[in-house]
Amino acid sequence: MKRIVVANDLVGIGKVGLSASIPVMAACCMEQALLPTCLLSGHTGGGNKPVKWGTSDLVKAFLTEWRERGADCHAIVVGYLSQTEDAEKILDFLSLQQVPLILDPIMADQGKLYTGFTSQHVAVMTQLAGQADLLIPNVSEACLLTQTPYLGTHYSEEDVKQLVIKLAALGPRHIVVSGISFQEGEIGYYQSSNNHLSYYFGTQFPQQFYGTGDIVSAIIASGFCYELPMKDVLNLAISFIEKALQTTLMLKEDISFGITYEPHLAYLNTSFQQLMEENK
Repeated sequence: MKRIVVANDLVGIGKVGLSASIPVMAACCMEQALLPTCLLSGHTGGGNKPVKWGTSDLVKAFLTEWRERGADCHAIVVGYLSQTEDAEKILDFLSLQQVPLILDPIMADQGKLYTGFTSQHVAVMTQLAGQADLLIPNVSEACLLTQTPYLGTHYSEEDVKQLVIKLAALGPRHIVVSGISFQEGEIGYYQSSNNHLSYYFGTQFPQQFYGTGDIVSAIIASGFCYELPMKDVLNLAISFIEKALQTTLMLKEDISFGITYEPHLAYLNTSFQQLMEENK
């Protein structure tokens, strides 16, 4: 199994950040070194005001201790950074370890920065994007990273293509933009790798779910580490998330408490291992 450092927030209720990626990456045969960038009682979506505890002082200490004990890793995934100075600590670690950086620049949605985030967060995420081997922004984050006016909900394939060209100019070798939708009821991903551009779509649900991006990014990062064909990884991610969302709605419970993906982890594990076997 491959070991991966995952820098993200850890929430008590809501199944976002590390709370989502831990079981999902485990199902994708990844050993994880957890680097919590902050602790939250729950996510901030829907107007929630969770208890928050900063862990910025621990980020450098964790990374230093792991390096000193020889805990090598195959990559580092960066998501939610509570403090902008944590980006520099991660870049210092990368300069010593020389491993791929997978960046999910969690900072915005629907054209707006998340609560508590400022232009400084955009600047450090842009800096990290320049070092990334794989960049996984949503449309809002892609616009912020490239200083492009928010595309809104109506845009063309050419608009997305130009946005990705600007992202590529920052430095990442591979790009997957999430949340792409050209028609009602359909949502998906735009992949750019070695000048090859592809779209992958699934069902768009009208409800506002929390944690879908974290789940899909965890699957994408795992597939990238195992060098699996990204088209197969994205199709698996879409299939898994659709199953989880359908189950969540079927239960008719408060969806702010998170997506019910647990019944489908065995499917994810079996499917991911099959992809690994097919691509030995």
